[in-house]
Amino acid sequence: MSGHLSSVEISEWLAGIRAAGAERHLAECAVCAAELERASEPLARFGAATRAWCAAETPVPRLGSIKIAVRRRRRFTGVRVALAAAAALMMAAPVYFRHQRAIETARQDEALLEQVQTEVALSAPEPMQPLEKLVKWNSPSGQSASSQ
Repeated sequence: MSGHLSSVEISEWLAGIRAAGAERHLAECAVCAAELERASEPLARFGAATRAWCAAETPVPRLGSIKIAVRRRRRFTGVRVALAAAAALMMAAPVYFRHQRAIETARQDEALLEQVQTEVALSAPEPMQPLEKLVKWNSPSGQSASSQ
């Protein structure tokens, strides 16, 4: 190998990609070995700090506390099921009532339509129907008003 290791070769070494030529060069060249040590020191400190932070954040639970947590979960299972059922009912109730309102509106619309059709089917308005008997004319069906 001619010259020293490049920054790419040193980065690859730190990442775990280790070429045989680079390993021999590091064994022989004090300058490259010092550069590798200088580059790896912050990474080692960062790794140690990360491990220490993780250990402080998530303590290892003892077996007794796990058993207590399992018992607590079992105890609240019925309450969770009841709360889930209540939530489902609360979400379904508006849909049910909206559906019932739509059915009632459809019934009212149908009754109104029947009333309109009945009134439209009359040959004369209700107050004038007695006068209709006095007048004779040919209806579309071919019968006179007096024969109806």
